[in-house]
Amino acid sequence: MLEGTSQFRLLGLEASPYTMKVQSYFKFKDIPFEWITRSLANEKLFQKYAKIQLIPLVFFPSGETMQDSTLIIERIERETGGTSIHPEDKTLWFLSCLFEEFGDEWCNKLMFFQRWFYAADAKATGARLAHDRLEGKWYRSIVKPAVAHLMVKRQVPRLVYSGGNDTNIPQLKQSFENLVAILEMHFRERPYLLGGRPCFGDFGLWCNLYEAWTDPTAKSYIENNAPHLVLYIQRMLTPSDQGPFEALDALAPTLTPILKQEWLHAFCHGCRPIIRPFILARVRPG
Repeated sequence: MLEGTSQFRLLGLEASPYTMKVQSYFKFKDIPFEWITRSLANEKLFQKYAKIQLIPLVFFPSGETMQDSTLIIERIERETGGTSIHPEDKTLWFLSCLFEEFGDEWCNKLMFFQRWFYAADAKATGARLAHDRLEGKWYRSIVKPAVAHLMVKRQVPRLVYSGGNDTNIPQLKQSFENLVAILEMHFRERPYLLGGRPCFGDFGLWCNLYEAWTDPTAKSYIENNAPHLVLYIQRMLTPSDQGPFEALDALAPTLTPILKQEWLHAFCHGCRPIIRPFILARVRPG
């Protein structure tokens, strides 16, 4: 266990959606934290405390560490006061959790395929990752192009693990464009997903939209087609309480299309071969 500190420490990367998800939550809750860019300079620290090779890595003031962004937020939300990200209304609470899962799992695929499928995006991201990896090193400008090339060479083959193949990419592209269109309509009427303040679902949904917005191809599409979504993406960098959650009836006209077209048709249908055996196992007698 790490020796206790006076505040949280967030070790990750700006190019990591789940690092940014935790950072946004910290800012909303007004929780002081130290940002640590994962780089060669602190790789020993990461390897000493990380249980898996994923970021973020959050150091708690107690000295404990956690890495799953969803579990980090859930734990801190239980242990701290202030404005809650969970609606009191049980239906809204369920929808918030649904969107958190949808954002974490499906929207990550919509971001990831564009980041590494298009050459311009892969090149730009490789450069960002190399820049951060070499933070503080005198030779950064010299070796950065080579490191960026290695980053791209390593990441592009991983497209297949997120469903990014020749068969699925047209469907992922259509899903992304459809989601952008629906969210644009939704955010014309409100600052956050369920009304006047961010809910649990906002952090899961936003983090991958933000990362898409930082990449050339998706950024161009979003900014040319969804100005209110752009404002939402920017707003969530420093989210604030602007009012209460809305009633379900007020939210339904623009939330329902997302649930029907993207959650049910795209996300759940695409995952059906994976989750079906687990469903059958739960309903079979004995």
